[in-house]
Amino acid sequence: MLDFMRRHTRAWLIKIILGAVILVFIFWGVGTIGARRADMVAEVNGRIITRADYQRAYSNTLKHYQQVYGDALLSEDLLKKMNLEKVVLDSIIKDVLAQEGAAGLDIRVSDEEINEYIRSMPVFNEGGRFSEERYRGVLENARMTPAAFEEDLRKELLWAKVADTLGRLAKVSDDEVWNAFQYANRRINLAYIPFTAAAFKNQVKVESPALRQYFTGHQEDYRVPARVRVRLARFLFKDYAPKVDVSPAEVENYYKSNTEAFREPERRRVSHIFFALKPSATDEEIARTQTMAEEALKKAGSGEDFATLARQFSEDKSALRGGDLGYLRQGTTDPSFEKVVFSLEKGGISPVVRSKAGLHIIKVTEVVTSAVKPLAAVAADVKRVLTENKVREFAMAGAARTYEQIIRAGGLDRYARVQNLPLTETGFFSEQDEVDGVGREAGFNRAALALKKGEVSSLIKLPQGYFVCEVMERRESFIPKFEEIEVKVKADFTENQATKLAESEASKFISGLKGGQQFSDLIRKYGFSVRETGYIAPTALSGNEFPFARSAQELSMLTPAHPYIQQPVRTGDAFYVVSLAGTKEAPKDLYETQKNVIKEKLLLMQRDVILKGWLDGLKKKAEIEYGEEFEQYR
Repeated sequence: MLDFMRRHTRAWLIKIILGAVILVFIFWGVGTIGARRADMVAEVNGRIITRADYQRAYSNTLKHYQQVYGDALLSEDLLKKMNLEKVVLDSIIKDVLAQEGAAGLDIRVSDEEINEYIRSMPVFNEGGRFSEERYRGVLENARMTPAAFEEDLRKELLWAKVADTLGRLAKVSDDEVWNAFQYANRRINLAYIPFTAAAFKNQVKVESPALRQYFTGHQEDYRVPARVRVRLARFLFKDYAPKVDVSPAEVENYYKSNTEAFREPERRRVSHIFFALKPSATDEEIARTQTMAEEALKKAGSGEDFATLARQFSEDKSALRGGDLGYLRQGTTDPSFEKVVFSLEKGGISPVVRSKAGLHIIKVTEVVTSAVKPLAAVAADVKRVLTENKVREFAMAGAARTYEQIIRAGGLDRYARVQNLPLTETGFFSEQDEVDGVGREAGFNRAALALKKGEVSSLIKLPQGYFVCEVMERRESFIPKFEEIEVKVKADFTENQATKLAESEASKFISGLKGGQQFSDLIRKYGFSVRETGYIAPTALSGNEFPFARSAQELSMLTPAHPYIQQPVRTGDAFYVVSLAGTKEAPKDLYETQKNVIKEKLLLMQRDVILKGWLDGLKKKAEIEYGEEFEQYR
């Protein structure tokens, strides 16, 4: 039972206790029918998910991503792209459904199982035995009560039992294992021909009626955008800098009020022995590299000098430095690598660790604990920040006062003449153009283009300061007459028709193959020269080298019985016809060494599919009502 739990729990609780990332979790059972519906985020089969449930899960998820990306990278735009609000809500709903589904499968976790698991956790042990005092002390440091910890552990173990029960339904046949092995290990040679628009331009007939018809159907492509010419006043931050002074007392007060902001996180000096692995590495290559890494680890564990071993084995530039990578902080490197670094004691050596780049043996050579920097070390930075803040405040106040006077005077030009205020005049610009005296700032362009002639903008804040502009002239968007742009229309028409011809001829070529004609005969007909990829793994197809690689999955499935793709692959103005020129099947003796690993991978994939299907089925049958603010996430 304990072994099963250890293999299948998501173990977020243990990670929290050990100071690692906090994953999403909710407290099942808090929402009830009696909860205030005004506070409802969603209702799942009569169980209400409250705003407090949602905010707790959202906050925990956000903390996790802050540790992964860092506050500087975790912008509002990134959160929107991640659609984090919907992800969190879906996760909560799935957890509620999983609890109900577990009950339907008669799956439960007893108090005895909880106690047995807790007593087996090394973090709660002293001298090899469970310690009640240590248990409560560790939870207290993690700001959790035993009751909350045990309840959340119950849910994790329940989920693990569900995954194990459903996972037993996964089945993989020998044929599936063999096919997966061949897919990963065979080599293919692809012959390909590009049908480019450039090759067919001399076949395009350009006649006036056709040109005019093309222009009529594509008029919006030739629209000239609205443009304006403005005069503007600038309140640049750099002009206010000489007027600002920050005293030592202000620096000290700021430091004392924000001491934690100057805390240096824990740093660890790390060395490693590195074995590179390409993303496309075969199972055989991985196994061979793993063996070399284990050999190096055995030597390091027996007391051989780590730096010497790094110089001997490492496959990166750090080998020249005895494997030294310098100091690392949390959140600055590959999570799988970092997790091991911050779990080791000083002088500790890790087992072989896999990252995106390859295999590592890691050694922590120094640990610098977290500490607050002294005032003397940060005074210059604090003064710079306070100076910047004051400059921005002064600039905003000055710009606001002047803007009020501009409005009272009846316009920027009138005010400038009276006050002798220097103005800058621009040329005509559209939304996408760089503006004289401003630069390339889309926010400024949009604000200016929203104005009519003679209108004054509001204060426009840009990275370099505040701006006010007044429109001097405005030219509305228009579509030029055909005669004015006939040369461009002709070039576009020719390109368009040549592209259509290229696609048509590529399709005819494939139709010929489907009709039984030989690839070589069709090549002679078109007079094209064939290019070949050479024998490569299907997974090694790269769009940089082979433009048709976006169809890599289809190409990898080509066989002598079905040797060509069914449609041309378009890349830009070229259409590629690709055919199998040869295959090298993977050796059967290699299959014997890989089949068990491949089968386990396929089983894991099937288990994931089964589990997802089970949850999707529960969701389809469930009665789910969303709160008004969350309807958009339905």
